[in-house]
Amino acid sequence: MSYTKDIMAQPIPGITDTSTNTLKTDFSDKCDAFRAALFPNPPTAPDVDLSEYIADPSWDWPKLSSIELKNACTTKLKGKTPGPDLITQDIITQAYNTIPDVFYRVYSILLNTRYHPKP
Repeated sequence: MSYTKDIMAQPIPGITDTSTNTLKTDFSDKCDAFRAALFPNPPTAPDVDLSEYIADPSWDWPKLSSIELKNACTTKLKGKTPGPDLITQDIITQAYNTIPDVFYRVYSILLNTRYHPKP
C-alpha cells in the first residue's frame, strides 16, 4: 500500500561551488557546478616542435607482402561505420577482391617510398 500513497517531492538543496565558494540555488547554476566538479577541463600539453626532427634513416622497414595486404583489406571489422572519407570496410573488400594487383602495386609504392597521404 505504501507505493500508492503520494510521495512528497523534496527539492535539491543548495550546492556550494568550490571554485568560487558561493552557494548555488538555481537549477542551471547547480548543473554548471556539478559539470565543473565532475568533468573538469583536461590538462593541456605544450605544443611539440618537430621543425628540427630528422627521421632515422637506419630503420629498415620490411617490404609489404601480398598476404599482409589481403588480410588488411579483407578482414571483417566489428564496426561498419565509415570514416571521414565515407568508405566502409565492405567497399574496400569488394574493391580489393576486384583488382588485388592494383591495390598491391599502389600500397607497395606508398609504403616503400615512406609516403603517407594527408587527409
